[in-house]
Amino acid sequence: MYGYAFTKSAAKDLYAFRRQARLLARMLSEIIPTILSHPRHAGRPKQGDLVDVFAHAFTDQGVAYRLVYTIDDSRRMVTFIAFGPHDAAYARARRRK
Repeated sequence: MYGYAFTKSAAKDLYAFRRQARLLARMLSEIIPTILSHPRHAGRPKQGDLVDVFAHAFTDQGVAYRLVYTIDDSRRMVTFIAFGPHDAAYARARRRK
C-alpha cells in the first residue's frame, strides 16, 4: 500500500465539494484506497502535456470525475494534484504540474 498526500490546490478542489457528502465518502472509502493499493493499474497514464501523471476515472450521478495524481515509487507515495469533473480536473492538472 502506498502513502498519499494532497497538494494544497487538490485539497481545495476537494473542499469545493464539501456539500456532496456522499461523493466525498465514496472517495475516501472506495476510490482513494483502490488507487493506493495499485496506483499504476487504478489510473491511466496520461500523454502529451500531462506525461508522468495518472488519472483515475469514475462516474457519480452521471458526472464523469477524474482524480489526477503522480506516483513516487521510491518513496511509495501518491500525490493527488487535481480533482473534479473531467475537463476541469485536466485543466487544473495542466496548470499545477
